[in-house]
Amino acid sequence: MFNKKAQSIGGKIMAERQRNKAIENYYKNPNLCKNCSKIIEVVNNRKVSDIKRKKFCNQSCAAQFNNRKYKKRTKIDTLKEQKEYFINKYTKEQLFKECKTWQSARGIISKHARKVYKNSGKDNKCEVCGYDLHIDICHLKAVSDFDDNTPILEINNINNLKGLCKNHHLEYDNGLLKF
Repeated sequence: MFNKKAQSIGGKIMAERQRNKAIENYYKNPNLCKNCSKIIEVVNNRKVSDIKRKKFCNQSCAAQFNNRKYKKRTKIDTLKEQKEYFINKYTKEQLFKECKTWQSARGIISKHARKVYKNSGKDNKCEVCGYDLHIDICHLKAVSDFDDNTPILEINNINNLKGLCKNHHLEYDNGLLKF
């Protein structure tokens, strides 16, 4: 009778020999990465048959290779550029029609107002109390009070904007604060 322990050791040795032979045969004619032309290595305990099916050395090379067939986006395709385009060319009515929701159109107007205020050189603090950790940009004439044909640039004119803390902004919106 054969010893089971000796039999399992023999099986492991044979399996190791077969793996080493398979790796040796693979490296005689290895796969090359389609992107960078490096040899696709047999790593860790991966099966040689799995490595033979691989076409790329890693996911980064696969992404680079596969993305070549797609054209790069032009500037107008980016969301930021589209928003700037809306602001510079559109009236209030056109912007609200173009956006999917009322909130997204209002958000574009608010972001543009913050940008205009920041670029104006005014201090980034409440114009009433001087609080400077976080300020809201308030429209003196509400966006809803403007005619639909009013350009966004006119709504966000620096003369229509004030930097206020949350408390003073709330007071202004509720008629408790006058300028």
